[in-house]
Amino acid sequence: MELADFYEMFGPNILYTVLMVAIWLTVTAIYVPGTGFPEGGALLAGAYAILGLIVGSGNLIGLLLLALSLGCFLALVFYRRYRWLIVAGFILQVLGSLFCFKAGSRPDFLVIVGVIALSVAYHQLILFPGLRAQDRTSTVGGDALIGRMGRVVRTIEKTGLVLIEGETWQAVSGEVVDRGQWVRVTGRDGLLLTVEPAQPNPDTALPE
Repeated sequence: MELADFYEMFGPNILYTVLMVAIWLTVTAIYVPGTGFPEGGALLAGAYAILGLIVGSGNLIGLLLLALSLGCFLALVFYRRYRWLIVAGFILQVLGSLFCFKAGSRPDFLVIVGVIALSVAYHQLILFPGLRAQDRTSTVGGDALIGRMGRVVRTIEKTGLVLIEGETWQAVSGEVVDRGQWVRVTGRDGLLLTVEPAQPNPDTALPE
């Protein structure tokens, strides 16, 4: 099969989608290092997409914009308070998506919109909260929360959510604890707290 036939068979929609998968697998590999799966997937998807763009009609300007977008998201690992990097990253991703192929061979507009929407959801709902959880784990020592008081914000049956000093934690208890009740932390396993119902001391100032 000729390389040109390879490009024609898969077309810009698939090549663009695979390129974006490669980018987000790269971000995942940096945010959550050590598993090996994102790294391998990023290499395979990136090689496929780059070959297709070389054989087809890739646009260097668009690819540079996507590279800058990737750089913004990777910079969040070191500058997590700079939320503008997220906005800049997605703006560059939109521009790069529009210009990564030459005129006449671009992906369908709805494909671009769908891929970008999924990218936003993936980053904001999965990757970025994961980064914040890493910060919380590193700054809060293993025993620092033991004995702390918190308020249940989602009823604890098998599991629930507890608000402690402005941070929401997943929690388990040996009994059902209704929303709004106070609890005391008795143990911790990573980001999962073990709690028990408790009555706050009226003389103790508690965070709301």
